[in-house]
Amino acid sequence: IRMEAQEELTKRFKNHLLQAKWVILAGSLPEGISPDFYGRLNQIANHYQVPVLVDCSGEAALQCSITPPTVLKMNWPEFNQTFQMNCQNIPSLMKAGREIRLTFGLPSLVITCGEDGILAITDQGSYFAVAPPQQPINAAGAGDATSAALTWRLSQGDSWREALRWAAAAGAATVLTERTAECYYSDIEKIHHLTKIDEI
Repeated sequence: IRMEAQEELTKRFKNHLLQAKWVILAGSLPEGISPDFYGRLNQIANHYQVPVLVDCSGEAALQCSITPPTVLKMNWPEFNQTFQMNCQNIPSLMKAGREIRLTFGLPSLVITCGEDGILAITDQGSYFAVAPPQQPINAAGAGDATSAALTWRLSQGDSWREALRWAAAAGAATVLTERTAECYYSDIEKIHHLTKIDEI
């Protein structure tokens, strides 16, 4: 990715921030992009007072700690890899997550745990959301749907407890369709009512 293209993207990013309620920075950075790219975009959004969810791992996630995003999100294996942890169960993951949140000054840390649920360690409390098991057709994009639902509900003023319920339901609903990250609101609604949230 040439530097001119990165500069053009950054320029467009700034223009869109004027209308944005939330920003999601997600996925692996392509070849030629510096690991601090998400961190730089997050700093720009912070300047415009737009909250940011960063969903990545490794060096790109660590680079965001200079100006911590509103939400840092990753899955369980990515968490272990990024922070050199060896969490084998939910209690150890929760303990390590709390330590990392404090160490890096993260407002909120979200760790997805596949079928086991979603852990969120936030300034409102720590929560674990579990959606009922689904018969998966295609799980690709479930994490993206989770991020989208979470930021959507937080932008609407939901509490973390309720936003996390929607996020877990959206992620579960996504596995029911053939296309990547596709889900139906009717499925999300049904699963939402059956999703459990525990404060931990």
